[in-house]
Amino acid sequence: RLRETRNGVSIETYNMNHGLEYNLPGVATDIIDNNTTWTIAEHPIEKYAHDTHWATEKVFDYWLQVHNRNSWDGNGGAIKSYIEYGDYQLGGFFFKYPYPCVAYGRGNGSCYKEGSSLDNVAHELGHGICYYTSDLYYGGDPGAINESFSDIWGAVIENWAAPSSPPKQKWKIGEEFTLASPGYIRDMANPSSTNDNPSCGFHKQPDTYNGPGYIPGANVHKNSGIMNYWFYLLTEGSGGNQTNDVGNIFNVTGIGITKSAKIAYETEKAPLSLYANFFEARAVSIWKARKLYGGGCKGSAEEIAVTKAWYAVNV
Repeated sequence: RLRETRNGVSIETYNMNHGLEYNLPGVATDIIDNNTTWTIAEHPIEKYAHDTHWATEKVFDYWLQVHNRNSWDGNGGAIKSYIEYGDYQLGGFFFKYPYPCVAYGRGNGSCYKEGSSLDNVAHELGHGICYYTSDLYYGGDPGAINESFSDIWGAVIENWAAPSSPPKQKWKIGEEFTLASPGYIRDMANPSSTNDNPSCGFHKQPDTYNGPGYIPGANVHKNSGIMNYWFYLLTEGSGGNQTNDVGNIFNVTGIGITKSAKIAYETEKAPLSLYANFFEARAVSIWKARKLYGGGCKGSAEEIAVTKAWYAVNV
């Protein structure tokens, strides 16, 4: 069965058998093989189960090895995943109660394939990280920041655990199981490239605060493009002078994904306030960059990059 103790932490994957009970364990069963060789030929569901369980292992390893965070709660809490959630549910879902866990839908054949991916699992477990740190309100700008943090961890952990993936792929979310055009859910490097397709959970995203595509209080998956693009620019840089959607010229020198991830994590666990907006996230991230890379003093290259990347998205 897909249960293990990894560095003292229980990681478990179950089959929801298409159930939708809020109390998830009520209908869940173990995924069982009669020998130690697990193959799709024996049980077609097993590839989906393996993908989810392996990705959960990689996410756990990342947080422990890179940030010394022991599981999503930082205290060795069990990580339980449930596949086959509902009949045709899309994507993944993070549940806070009756205890934190993650469920993954089986797709619907038109929007998503059955299964999950490394960035999808990292995204959903990222909501657990947020729950145990800032616990941002899930609506408006704080909800968009919450979603952005999860996308950030999707990109960062895909880059860390699967470094052979094409460089541009890590900035696309869900590209391995998305069927509908444009073949991914969100693109952190180009947020506005996503189509508006609410039935599949796609939203054409703004990359500039108060720009043409920004709608105050909009769907949290839409406005998350602002902070997603901030993180992309902080990591990769702008490649010279660029102009944002409100006419501001910006030029950002990237600091690399290791440093940008460290700043993002320190910002998330500060913690931000429950109803944090983009301006609070900006202020905290600048402060964290100053502490991490400037010895508390102003003017480090990392702090300058953080500030310029926020200016690029008009925050």
